[in-house]
Amino acid sequence: MSFNDRPKTECIEGSGQLSSRGHYIVYKNGRNQYAHRYVYEQKHGYISMSEVVHHLCRNKKCINVDHLIKIDRAEHSHLHNKGEENINVKVTEKQVLEIRAIYAEGNISYSKLAAKFNLTKSGVNMIINRRSWRHI
Repeated sequence: MSFNDRPKTECIEGSGQLSSRGHYIVYKNGRNQYAHRYVYEQKHGYISMSEVVHHLCRNKKCINVDHLIKIDRAEHSHLHNKGEENINVKVTEKQVLEIRAIYAEGNISYSKLAAKFNLTKSGVNMIINRRSWRHI
């Protein structure tokens, strides 16, 4: 399966506490761990420090082991590049420009923009203040 193919099965979302990055956390073996790493390791074995567990489904909350693969950090970083090539992109360049234009007109909050474009307020803030999508 390529990185761009979505799994055919449904996601299984964890429950409980979320990390600041949006992954579920479990307390196992005396420490907090990402739930997706924990379930992957239970089925497939050890994950070295130079490796990460990648979500093929692009859903950070998913713990379906069939949606997870182990890859090295450099490859993972390459997959998460900027702009529309980013596998986790939630908006297009056109939508980014629209968000900025609507906000520049005034009288709209980050919350309303977030709801309109299915983003978080933080995501809208990053777009408007060019901490993400800087290249456009």
